[in-house]
Amino acid sequence: MPKTIYALLVGINDYQTPVPKLNGCVPDVKSVEAYLRGIPDTPVEFMILTDKAATKTSIVSGFRDHLSKAKATDVAFFYFSGHGTQEEADEVFWRSEPSHRLQALVCYDGIVEQNGQQTFNLLADKELRYLLHELSKTEAHILTVFDCCHSGDNTRSQQPKVAARRYAPQNRLTYAVPKRSWAQFLFSDQLPREAFTGQSVADLMPEGRHIQIAACAPDESAFEQDGRGVFTHTLLDVLQRSEGSVSYYNLESRVRSLLKNNFRQTPRVYASSGHPDELFHNFLDRKGEGGGMLYGNVLHRPGAGWYLELGYSTAIAPGAKTIPVLSHDGVQKFNARIGKTTGGRIELFFDGNAPDENGLYKAPLAGLLSAQLAVYFDVKPNANAGLQFIERAWKEAGPNLVDAEAEKDADYTLIIADNAYAIAKPEDRPRRPLTPILKGFDANQAELALEWLKHISRWEFVKDLRNEYHAGGVRLLKPNSVDLEVFKVSANGEEQLLPLEGDEARLAYEKQADGSLGGRIKIRLTNRFSRDLHVALLYLSMNFGSNGALLKPTVYKLKPGERIWTFEGKEIPLTYEAQVKEFNLPESLTRLKLIANTEFFDVTPLLLDDLPPPTERSPGKLRSAGRKEPGDTQDWITRLVTLRVPNPNYKEEPI
Repeated sequence: MPKTIYALLVGINDYQTPVPKLNGCVPDVKSVEAYLRGIPDTPVEFMILTDKAATKTSIVSGFRDHLSKAKATDVAFFYFSGHGTQEEADEVFWRSEPSHRLQALVCYDGIVEQNGQQTFNLLADKELRYLLHELSKTEAHILTVFDCCHSGDNTRSQQPKVAARRYAPQNRLTYAVPKRSWAQFLFSDQLPREAFTGQSVADLMPEGRHIQIAACAPDESAFEQDGRGVFTHTLLDVLQRSEGSVSYYNLESRVRSLLKNNFRQTPRVYASSGHPDELFHNFLDRKGEGGGMLYGNVLHRPGAGWYLELGYSTAIAPGAKTIPVLSHDGVQKFNARIGKTTGGRIELFFDGNAPDENGLYKAPLAGLLSAQLAVYFDVKPNANAGLQFIERAWKEAGPNLVDAEAEKDADYTLIIADNAYAIAKPEDRPRRPLTPILKGFDANQAELALEWLKHISRWEFVKDLRNEYHAGGVRLLKPNSVDLEVFKVSANGEEQLLPLEGDEARLAYEKQADGSLGGRIKIRLTNRFSRDLHVALLYLSMNFGSNGALLKPTVYKLKPGERIWTFEGKEIPLTYEAQVKEFNLPESLTRLKLIANTEFFDVTPLLLDDLPPPTERSPGKLRSAGRKEPGDTQDWITRLVTLRVPNPNYKEEPI
């Protein structure tokens, strides 16, 4: 049976006084409805709320009575087109909301004025979070799309016939509606205010698994022009041209590229914490180009020529000279020479057959976004058969894996012995594997060993990421432009600031309530720069993973002087890894990669799944990583902080 899409579509033009009316929201809903009805072989169950029907009560009922019908094999899709605004936050939310404001959707009855008195009935982001958590229990694929302004300073376009979808109360100094009473939250009967004392929002309201697409960044406006939302129009255009077969990651990049030349509007796609792999699912979870392969979008712009879109913080491997360019369906293939990197784009040049300038094209990024890794082959007697399989696979490994003639010159060692392959640190005695031992000399095992090495080369790229570029020899940012503080959390909840020696901190495992060894930390970031900074904090694991879940969204905009707790204020567990104990490693290493940029950047290419630990025997999924050279008006920095936790059971071994 084909999956069913349960769609809740909301559009509001005819707002009540004092909220300005809009023109394109109801047409947006009709356009989205037409697109969904045109998807072949996919039944759609609609609930459509426009203008007077789009009250807060009706929207909440749409979640609980309509979208909740979706099963694990179905899709629940919520679309909103209308005004967005801000609301002054209750003090219990301040730790997770440094701005002390909630973002909110303005429903039809969200702001009403009678006899000079205003009443407020907004659908706040915390309420949406609560609804999405309820909905996630269906295990359906959940997608939310918002074509509205979310928050921030008022932004207006100078173009005629363009309006911003933001309501900002002009009679209030904060440009936010007043704080509501606790009883007005739809979850107040389940979560009393006092429950939030000493507990984080994330603990009390776990984030439901979902994908969110927003028309703009929090401090931008979502615009409408000529009776339609420019974001919705562009989104549907890309979906129709790609026949819906496009991953969320590539969809964001394509829509952003098409919008940013005409509007100060930066669409964002967000995957709920702990599930970055869902960015590589296709729109509405349909079949197509998804599956985890990371591509960059290849586009043509009159006057600028062909370019590969990378985002705002990417560069490429220095040895990269050419790249294959594929049509959207992968059937056509072109070869392009790589030019200079500016503004998050790589110039491309086609010497012969060139693509259609109006088509959709992509290029695989893995080879561009990897460090060069020197690998030494430690071949034991009677293991020549295993070496032959490796040598055949090596021919297709790409330029980022190179032979090391001596083990002392290698980054990693591939041990070929006893009918098995193993990856280890060079000259490590005794030999301790970094990944599972791959038993059996055959082509599949040899190819998997090299895939793991290529994954490690991407992880090394992230770990060593730094800005080598200097605009006229002057740097805008300093190493301390963003302050990173690590706190150890004791069993009684007391927080103790860990001193950083250079960029390293040491702490010890403690016995947990269940008798296991572990620990807990908290991390705080502060913007010490004079301008807004976009920051990401990646958690680099011992198993060659790069996780972006410490911040929500993964790239967070910090205002000057603003201070935030990562992980939504929750404690971050430090585990006593199985390989530290089993292989008698002297310590556990956790690395934190901070990236700060004066411009918005795309951190998704830096995310990597963990490889399986050496104590397991199952293969892992793979990702890619990358960076960029900024322009003269932009700067970015990185910082690598290492947490060292000694193994309390370590025993010195003879070499």
